[in-house]
Amino acid sequence: MSVINHKHMINCPECNVLFKPLKDRKHNKAKHNQRFCSKSCRMRYFNKNFHINKGCKRNISFPEDYLFLKIKEVFPFLNIIQSDRKTLQSGLEIDICMPDISLAIEVNGPVHYFPIFGEKKLVDVQLKDSAKFRELSDMNYSFFVINVSEVSSRKKQKQLMDEVFETKISPIIKNKIAEVGIEPTRHKGGAL
Repeated sequence: MSVINHKHMINCPECNVLFKPLKDRKHNKAKHNQRFCSKSCRMRYFNKNFHINKGCKRNISFPEDYLFLKIKEVFPFLNIIQSDRKTLQSGLEIDICMPDISLAIEVNGPVHYFPIFGEKKLVDVQLKDSAKFRELSDMNYSFFVINVSEVSSRKKQKQLMDEVFETKISPIIKNKIAEVGIEPTRHKGGAL
């Protein structure tokens, strides 16, 4: 029977497992002075708790960013979060989240529909999408998916986002605002 010495043991901030940090492991200590039991716990923790695109937009698609800015411009009084990993308990990312009105928008490119990185990756992406939509549904969120997988040029993506915004998203947001009873405030340009 072995006795575990808890003197040098610490809890992983992500999974709460008790472990003994090893000095030679890079993943043990992060920049924020947190220690993790594994690289996967470290990445999960930072993906959930910190915006991975802070200062750059390399992981955000043009249509998603364009739509986010358009919604923010027309509805500046709403809390609108891009690349949100805090709303869902699973830590899965919501492209555009509006918690005040319980609305989530996903802008899905070809990776969600075609085996660009292989069949296994496609199945993995689709399973995560299903889990995300189930979790959103359980939280009584409305969600809207925009398929941009077959629109390649930025000009056409912009046209699609403008059309979808005017015909679908803007009316949905307006209805949700009315349901919740949020009082729109005017911003500098005088528009709602």
